[in-house]
Amino acid sequence: HLVGEGVIKEELKKRVKENNINNVKFYDIVKKYEIPSLLKESDAVIMLLRDIPLYKYGMSPNKMYEYLASTKPIIFSGSVANDMVKEANAGVSVEAENPKKLKEGILSLQKMTIDEREVLGKKGRKYVEENYDTKVLSKKIEKIIIDVDEVDLPRVHIEEIKEIFEKLSVNKEIIAIGTTFDEYSYQVALLANKIYI
Repeated sequence: HLVGEGVIKEELKKRVKENNINNVKFYDIVKKYEIPSLLKESDAVIMLLRDIPLYKYGMSPNKMYEYLASTKPIIFSGSVANDMVKEANAGVSVEAENPKKLKEGILSLQKMTIDEREVLGKKGRKYVEENYDTKVLSKKIEKIIIDVDEVDLPRVHIEEIKEIFEKLSVNKEIIAIGTTFDEYSYQVALLANKIYI
């Protein structure tokens, strides 16, 4: 089941029809809040990345965090600096754009017992909770900002930042991603009770 859009979706639909392939189905894009329910119905999830130089610095697609949180085993094809699937032992990880390796990875997952696949899924969930939960991330960002204290930020600003991060941890508010951390962004962040990074 392929859900969503993509540049070659129509080409793939045509290929499926021409070759009478019955086990591939296409669905329109779904709303963000529907994704957890959709993933819950899956046996496994798959993420394919192109083999491009950008990924040698790492990757951070939202889809990966959703997949890790889903407790489903992940089939990941990508040549990246930070292979979260491999780090978490949450599924099968193969190099990008290698159909033979991808096929082998899918078949190796298929040959596992249901219990073995469940263990992989649970490892992914544990990994994302321990490394990417809002509380964990806010503490990491707080440490980075507090370390900036060495550049002589006034003490009152440090206390205000600590207070904001306490609110973030308790209320699970979203940290806004925006401009680089400069004095103007800092003042805007204080007014909005959010930190821009």
